[in-house]
Amino acid sequence: MRGSGRPRTFTAAVVTACVLGSALQAGSAGAVAGCAQESGHWAPTGYVSAAAYGARGDGVTDDAAAVQCAVNSGSDVWFPTGTYELGASVSLPTALKLTGESDSPTPTVIRGTVPGLVLGETAAATNTTRTGTITLQDLFFDSIQVGVNGTRTSAVLERNVFSDARGHISQLNSPANQQLVLNRVIGTNRVTDSVFLHGDRSTDAVAMSLYRTTGLSIQRNVIGLELSESGRLEDWPGHANWTERSSDGTVNPSPARVSLPAKLAALRTALALGDSQGHYRSGLYTGFDSLLNVDSNIFDADPATPSLRDHAAYLKGVSGRFTRNWIRGWPNAAEGGVKVRNSDGPLTVGANRLVDTPVLLYVYSDPTYPLTLRDVDVCANVLEVATHDDPAHAGITYYENVRPAGLSGIRVHRNTFADPTHTTGVTAGQLAPAVLSQTEADAITVYASNSYQDTGGTVPVTVPAGITLAPVAGAPASDACGGLTAPSYAARAYGG
Repeated sequence: MRGSGRPRTFTAAVVTACVLGSALQAGSAGAVAGCAQESGHWAPTGYVSAAAYGARGDGVTDDAAAVQCAVNSGSDVWFPTGTYELGASVSLPTALKLTGESDSPTPTVIRGTVPGLVLGETAAATNTTRTGTITLQDLFFDSIQVGVNGTRTSAVLERNVFSDARGHISQLNSPANQQLVLNRVIGTNRVTDSVFLHGDRSTDAVAMSLYRTTGLSIQRNVIGLELSESGRLEDWPGHANWTERSSDGTVNPSPARVSLPAKLAALRTALALGDSQGHYRSGLYTGFDSLLNVDSNIFDADPATPSLRDHAAYLKGVSGRFTRNWIRGWPNAAEGGVKVRNSDGPLTVGANRLVDTPVLLYVYSDPTYPLTLRDVDVCANVLEVATHDDPAHAGITYYENVRPAGLSGIRVHRNTFADPTHTTGVTAGQLAPAVLSQTEADAITVYASNSYQDTGGTVPVTVPAGITLAPVAGAPASDACGGLTAPSYAARAYGG
């Protein structure tokens, strides 16, 4: 809670038995007997302190039962600065806010002691009748999954940091490899101004996993970071929203303001984090999400990650916008970049800067998803090309491994290729087993406005023999990327 350094007043003595329901998550703290709220623990207005229910935040005591009591109290919960060790999962049985102390140089950490623990719920089938909004803000989650789901629930996550110092977010090809899971949340949903860190080279981590969300905005987040360069976050758009504020909400003019890099430095020391915190399989993994808005994020993976890579953003069955993101560290190959698969649209992939990694458009055989790709704009992206090891997947590529049931309205326009060799461009239907038909090629419009950065010349379009797909003059009737500009971001290479 911002402004928690203001003069504190103490609550009246209250000792209340918590009314606790059954556990909502298998293995969670769930129902806890003997909960009581103690007096003498300050919290902002409208909140109860986790300490009032016995949470110590000393980095040693198992605070799981105390935290479960606090979240089941019916009040929003404030966490004073400290490290809260959880030896069991904690469910979130009602709409509430969990807020950490933000004006201390020491972060407020919620930490799992063993693998497989969850704060909230990650299973898509649970809590489908819950209503309200779950808000998590100004918290540092380490070695524990965070999840919100429910068909009538909103999720708001602001100014959080996710890390995995103990290597618990690490189970190969398992749902337990996802740091943040949002399932079936609807309404005003957002994940903003947060940082995702993962330093285990041998594991298979995913920063965010989504399923059937509606209206979710993912904005100004950082996925992957070289901690020795965290001072560069001062130039990151989300950093401004970590500015400390006084109790009336105005910006605190004090020179003692605690910056995010300072907090990350404290976290690095406390948890013994290594420099490279960008070992990710995927930054964002989606499925059937509608009205999704992914804007102005930094996806910065360590290219030395030896485990399986599966795209910076994997957009399956999605509608919405993926715009103004800065992407680096995934290969310029089939497993890299931004992948759009089996979508009915509308979807815009626009004004992103992709550093040596591609945009991939796929129709792929899968009984779960429709065999369609419709109403997709790929526009105003900047593709910086340095490697040419997999030319069939570099640049902007359309691929199918099955005849699509519906292919229409695919528009590729105003993309800029920074490739001094002038060999990367737009590719369609070049890979086995399926071969692009002329009917399918006619569903794809590649405009002559796709150009090389140095000369302005039109990029080539490569298709199978006998197929015609030539760049066309003009522009789409409606420019889905109008007014958008790809971001610039000065990040040094990992280990650089």
